Amino acid sequence: DVAPYSDLNHYALPVFCTLTAIAFIWALHRQNAESAHRASHDMLTGLPNRFAFEQAVARASGQRTRPLAVMQIDLDGFKSVNDTYGHAAGDFVLQNVSARLRAVCSPAATPFRNGGDEFIVLCLKRTRRTDVERLAQLIIEQVSKPIHWRGQELFVGASVGIAFPSSSGARVFGALEEADAALYAAKQNGKGCVVLAPSSPQKVASDAIAA
Repeated sequence: DVAPYSDLNHYALPVFCTLTAIAFIWALHRQNAESAHRASHDMLTGLPNRFAFEQAVARASGQRTRPLAVMQIDLDGFKSVNDTYGHAAGDFVLQNVSARLRAVCSPAATPFRNGGDEFIVLCLKRTRRTDVERLAQLIIEQVSKPIHWRGQELFVGASVGIAFPSSSGARVFGALEEADAALYAAKQNGKGCVVLAPSSPQKVASDAIAA
């Protein structure tokens, strides 16, 4: 009943051990990649999160001397949707808004979810003031379109604050606060509008690429 010896038997165990090791390493690599993705992305919307924004700022600080722009975006009317239709509807709105931001920003800018119904947009490729303002207006237009959910049309809007920092990381985070203050002014001005931070220059040099 003992299996006869052959060259195949001689090599079977090493081959099996090698394939097992490869499978284990691949599974570990995939698990690490998934963990890194979860750490840097919002699970609901799939957008990069605040941690990813900070990483992007750090990279930009070390690599760029060109100007950039930061937007703070807050949804108008989101609380009403949540209160009227429930959190499932609110989550659906956030997912749709995130998809629209991703579509309208690419490839000139990157949207991030800052938490709740707040978003950040980091503009690295189109930083001329007129281009950034035009993008902000386009964001408002796209976000304000109806969202169809279970036979209902849900509506939210967007208010936007913009700041133009230098490429220094510390100044970018300072500009984020300025953009947040500009966003608050947009809310006070009736919502659904764009406000530039007072420190924003009248003209910002452009490193825009061709559309």
